[in-house]
Amino acid sequence: MEQRRRGLTLLETATATGTATVCFAILMVTMGTGLGDRTRMRSAANLFVMAQAHDAYAMDWMGRQWTIVPDEFDEYDGDVVRYNNEVRCLDSIILGNDAGGLLWGYWVGGGTCSGIPGDTGYWNGIGTSIFPPYALYNMAESLGSRLIYNARGFRDYVSDNTEDPAFFQPGTLDARLAKAAFDEDVEFIGPYHPRLRGSTLLQPGYSLSASAMWGIDIHRAASAGGWQDPRDTTGGYASPSVDQCLHPDLKTRMIERWWIDGAPGRFNPAFGGGFDGQVNTGSRPGRHWMFNQGHEARSQALFFDGSIATVRTGDAYEDDLQYQKTSGGDGLWSRDTPMGVDGQYGDQGLDDDTSFHVLTTDGIRGRDFLRRGDG
Repeated sequence: MEQRRRGLTLLETATATGTATVCFAILMVTMGTGLGDRTRMRSAANLFVMAQAHDAYAMDWMGRQWTIVPDEFDEYDGDVVRYNNEVRCLDSIILGNDAGGLLWGYWVGGGTCSGIPGDTGYWNGIGTSIFPPYALYNMAESLGSRLIYNARGFRDYVSDNTEDPAFFQPGTLDARLAKAAFDEDVEFIGPYHPRLRGSTLLQPGYSLSASAMWGIDIHRAASAGGWQDPRDTTGGYASPSVDQCLHPDLKTRMIERWWIDGAPGRFNPAFGGGFDGQVNTGSRPGRHWMFNQGHEARSQALFFDGSIATVRTGDAYEDDLQYQKTSGGDGLWSRDTPMGVDGQYGDQGLDDDTSFHVLTTDGIRGRDFLRRGDG
């Protein structure tokens, strides 16, 4: 009997929106006692699990980072249907089976594929929005594969459950929803389960560094030509191997998405009714501040050297200013990507813009800090 398949629409996404000898140092700064410290420690533990998963993936895939786009995707203008017609059927992004046996995913089809739900418009939409590290249009801030690694593939190095709590940042609304979903003991709870109270739970609570996932020529410094469109750049979609990182102790690999401890409030009022790829307005009371929206935000981050540390957004901002003075104007993060001059929702933040981690200049070869601070 053929398994029923259900494709997640972009609208649903919008409203929702290794061995024991390997040692990873967890470098944490204690900021008082109580709940804040406990959530930071739990979050660092999640990132420790992710670090092990990244290492195991790299060992299986010749040192590569996790990716879902083919290296030669630029030769087909980043067009998933064209690629499927001319080369092979790309794997769809599978979230898993729900309790009713319905298989959920972001499906992509074309000429060499068969039995795939959807149509050309839908498949191309997924190929443009979800497959790249960030979308190549005005939803770049909220969509992209940097936020879907809890699908089958990389997820299997962590868990057999898409809503495993290890994927979600403690202290957030999503972590609570994930706990309720995980208790259901199914691979994927589905976006409309009663336990989620009408909300959807698709994206994890940690963001991969999108710039590090693109080919090494995409996030060029302004003096070297600036940001390059991967569709027009040879190897633009080819995710670099981990050993191409030139500053592994200064380049972040994953970071908490949300600013919780010390934020001006539980939720950012600028996002009332706004799209973020995670919050279903009307079901949830609001959306948290993002890690880069205030200079006093402190986040747990995993670096490419495997260490985990508390990083202060203001330190990244100040290092960027210092670097601009000595580099002739080049910053530590790109201002000319599809996210615009303000970067990742910088225009809705509390302080001056910084999009370190997400938009690092020179991608995996760049750095987010000039030195490691004290958090």
